Amino acid sequence: MQRFSDIIIRFRVLVILITLILSFWFVSLLPRLEVDSDILNYFPDSDEAVRLFDEVGAQFAGNSLAIIAVESDNVFTEGTLRTIHQITEKAKALPEVTHVTSLTDVLEIRSGEWGLEVGRLIDKYRLPTDIDELARLRTYTLGKDLYSGRIVSEDGTVALVIARIREGANRTVVGSELAAAVRDLNAPETLYYAGTPFQMLEIQEMIVRDVRYLVPLVSILLILILAVSFRSFLGVVFPLVTVLLSTVWGMGCMALLHVPVTVISNITPVVLLAVGSAYGIHFVSRLSEKSAGSESRTVQVRSALTSVGWPIILAGVTTLAGFLSFTGSYLTIIKYFGLFTALGVCFAMILAITFLPAVASFTGSGHSRRSSEGSSGDFVTRMMDRLGEFVLRREWWILGIAGMMIILSALGLPRITREVDMLGYFPSKSTIHISERLMEEKFGGSIPIQVSVRGDLHDPLVLKEIWALQKYLETLPAVYKPQSISNLIAEMNFVMNGRYTIPDTREEVDNLWFFLEGEETLEQLVDSDRSWGLIQANMASVNTETIRRTVDALDAYMSAHIDIATFRFDLASAAPGQVVHALAGQRERITTLICDDVASLKNDEGLKPARVSEVLSRYQTDTPLTLGASEQTRLDTLITGYYTQDLAQVSVASVSDVARAVSVLGVDSAPAIGTIVEVLRTYLVEDNDPEGLIYDAEALQALIREARGDFLVNRALEEFRMILSADLQADSIFLKRLRGDLWELNHNHVLVPTQETESSTSEVLTAKQTGIPLIYKHLDDNLVKTQILSLLITLMLVIVMISLQFRSLVAGLLGVIPLALTVLTNFGVMAYLGVAIDTATVLVGSIAIGIGIDYTIHFLWRLQAEAKRHASPLEILDATLETTGRAILINAATVGLGFLALILASVIPLRHFGWLTSLTMATSAFAAICVLPAMILAVKPRFIFTLIKNNHARVPQNADGANRKER
Repeated sequence: MQRFSDIIIRFRVLVILITLILSFWFVSLLPRLEVDSDILNYFPDSDEAVRLFDEVGAQFAGNSLAIIAVESDNVFTEGTLRTIHQITEKAKALPEVTHVTSLTDVLEIRSGEWGLEVGRLIDKYRLPTDIDELARLRTYTLGKDLYSGRIVSEDGTVALVIARIREGANRTVVGSELAAAVRDLNAPETLYYAGTPFQMLEIQEMIVRDVRYLVPLVSILLILILAVSFRSFLGVVFPLVTVLLSTVWGMGCMALLHVPVTVISNITPVVLLAVGSAYGIHFVSRLSEKSAGSESRTVQVRSALTSVGWPIILAGVTTLAGFLSFTGSYLTIIKYFGLFTALGVCFAMILAITFLPAVASFTGSGHSRRSSEGSSGDFVTRMMDRLGEFVLRREWWILGIAGMMIILSALGLPRITREVDMLGYFPSKSTIHISERLMEEKFGGSIPIQVSVRGDLHDPLVLKEIWALQKYLETLPAVYKPQSISNLIAEMNFVMNGRYTIPDTREEVDNLWFFLEGEETLEQLVDSDRSWGLIQANMASVNTETIRRTVDALDAYMSAHIDIATFRFDLASAAPGQVVHALAGQRERITTLICDDVASLKNDEGLKPARVSEVLSRYQTDTPLTLGASEQTRLDTLITGYYTQDLAQVSVASVSDVARAVSVLGVDSAPAIGTIVEVLRTYLVEDNDPEGLIYDAEALQALIREARGDFLVNRALEEFRMILSADLQADSIFLKRLRGDLWELNHNHVLVPTQETESSTSEVLTAKQTGIPLIYKHLDDNLVKTQILSLLITLMLVIVMISLQFRSLVAGLLGVIPLALTVLTNFGVMAYLGVAIDTATVLVGSIAIGIGIDYTIHFLWRLQAEAKRHASPLEILDATLETTGRAILINAATVGLGFLALILASVIPLRHFGWLTSLTMATSAFAAICVLPAMILAVKPRFIFTLIKNNHARVPQNADGANRKER
């Protein structure tokens, strides 16, 4: 190090000049820094969940929703509907918005004069104004599952305007433009802003606000601590200038490489200000010791740099490694934080051993407040003297306290939790938090959970599988209001035929698809080939354990019901032996649908599957059905209506006689066409239209099948009413779903798991889970890996570097034990105080090692140096504590208070990160100046005590310090 010091002093002018040029250049780059508040950009593109989420967004008109919630006592008023309409039009006017859904622009499926009609719920060109009309609209809308809880709250007090943002658009800009446009309306209603674009907008404001206020605050704290500690102008300026320059260089590199500032890396300047000051502090502390002599300033600087240069480099490299260990993290925000903070630390280390000595060589010698022996009477020196005596006499007490800390912390480790729901990171008074609470209360949340499904979406069995998967999804505790193409098909079937279910035949499905052609809504649910669809739902902002359970449960369902070999049955043509198997599969499916519909209500009501299956078994299509008197009369009326409405192709002599004769055939679910023809021939006026006769027979067969299906479902429904709770019996939406489930008893086409007897199988559907919860689960999995990996890498590097430097493996092991104490204490405090491991607190452990190793290295280095000069353990400890120990305390206070400033940060995990890191600084300092020397006294390692023995042999027993208490 002596040669390096000579070079720095010899070329000091050049060193200063190069430093200033680089500094001006990096300052010029700072305006290029951008802010990235997009949470999705914080995840790696290589992750399959992220990749699929992006693919889904590109295919289905974007994944990003800007949601504006309009709240009033009753949204179904002329004024509020006008506000909703104005917001809708403002959103549609933005070029990056692909679709807007609201009460004034939402698909409606209704029965019209000419049959099924697909249009809009409200005519935006003629908003309702009449009180009675508004009341009818309210009743109608809140009674439809298609709207209630989706775009309007069930109590009618909040309505949503949902704008879907084009994939690839700058969502922050779109959110800002939309928010500004809505504010210009000066709407009297209360407005809330939810969804990714508005969340990004607020996060960006938080990032800018934190950088603007925290950096100056930490700088002021740094100045105050340095001023109190050194009580000299240079003692303040040298470390401050070094750390400010290293911060500017680090942030300048981010700008140069186009790496944006994120919700984590916005604390990089704060971290660098706190951490980077250590190297300047140790140099200034050592220089102040040398200043007591009569040497020239250049000699003092050269000597100080020679003494402390290697410890600074070692400490810098280990701290650097601590931050670089984060580059293996799953999150890009942690990777970039680790990389550029490490770069800043590297700059701080380099500047401390180059620029700082070069500048210091031009300053005056100054005067030390302490004598060359360090016997000054200041408070810190006296405290260090007493600490040295205490450690020497009570090392086992200290080790006992450290052992208790380790035991208590280890006992708390099982209590540690993890948290990955980023929406929960924000203060309760923030716009994000308030809006999300409203969305959870009124709409079940705003976090998108999705299932990508592939198959023939015109195939009824495919749609039925999607329908069943969607119903299961709604049973999960934190998931609300799933929607897919099956919703629309079932709703159209209900409007047209009174059955809220998927039709049984492809022809029926195709007829319903026809009404949806050209509707924008389809772009959000299916692709143009009708082979790729999406199930979308909302999820509340919940804890990590709920997210994991939800994702795992959905995966388990798809593994058990979707990703299996299946076989198609047509009950009308299946062999008798196959029918039993098919009916069992049908019964199991309908049982699941009914139980899922009950479970989706998110209450404790439930039906036992065995009881449901028992009821269903009495109403399946192979069960004989004897019509009651009222049913027989109803069937007579339907057949009579067929003729009185001029639907028949051939004339009969007596309609009433035909009705009675044909209705008798209703005991069979599908009486043969030939049988019906023979009955009709008996009553024909003239037998001259055989094709018309066949047509009428087929029509009557269908009529009988439909009527018999209604009778069967009505009977089953009445039996279920007897076992339903009063709440379920009064729930019209549930009864609508239950009737739809029961109608599948009349379906002939069944998809069941294969048996060995089946000769061929059919894969009708493939499904993959996507959405934010899955990404959060991947994040949770990788948080633990990040924590373990970063800690192991840092600890191993510490052991290797200390062992090599002191040529002793024992030195490496002794050096790492205080760090392990610090890390364990950190986790213990987190466990007992309920602070979760998240994207910010996961950093604390490795940072604690990276920074704490500075103290260990400097302490061991100085202790070894003093062991060469003194024969008494107390003298060695006193000399080390009064010099390096003092610098450790100053640095710990600087770093600790610097991080403590983060309790004022906008994001809650950063607040936890701040005070936890401050705590680790205190623990590290205690471990370095108390636990480490106590361990050395107890273990008596050769790399220290060999030097002490050698000195003890050379020094007489009455040497200086003999009158002090020795071991």
